[in-house]
Amino acid sequence: ALKGCLEERGVLDEVRAQVRASIFTCLDKADTGRPAPPPRNAVMNELIAEYLAHNGYKHTLATLGPEVRLPSPRMGRQQLASLSGLQATSDEPLLYQILDSTGQNLSLIHISEPTRLLSISYAVFCLKKKKKTT
Repeated sequence: ALKGCLEERGVLDEVRAQVRASIFTCLDKADTGRPAPPPRNAVMNELIAEYLAHNGYKHTLATLGPEVRLPSPRMGRQQLASLSGLQATSDEPLLYQILDSTGQNLSLIHISEPTRLLSISYAVFCLKKKKKTT
């Protein structure tokens, strides 16, 4: 009953995400030979992190941060927009502007869920053509 209550409230998923994030942090400290990612990766990681935070995907964000070495404090929205060649004119994630600029009527789909049977977390980002409404 207790486990069910904690699962229902999302507490167990949050603890699992925190444990995974802590594992990545420890592994990163042990992996001193890993080169820093190029600046382009840092901007992309920040764009993804902004998207995750905006949409409330806190478990995925908790895992992403240590894995890709998001800086603390994170990059500000204006700086991120400037480095991406975008305008921070709305509260929407900057990734949406990139999608809109393609003119291809695409939407970003995020799939992330720590599986209940395996202790892994995954995130998949897909571009999907939006259906035209008539």
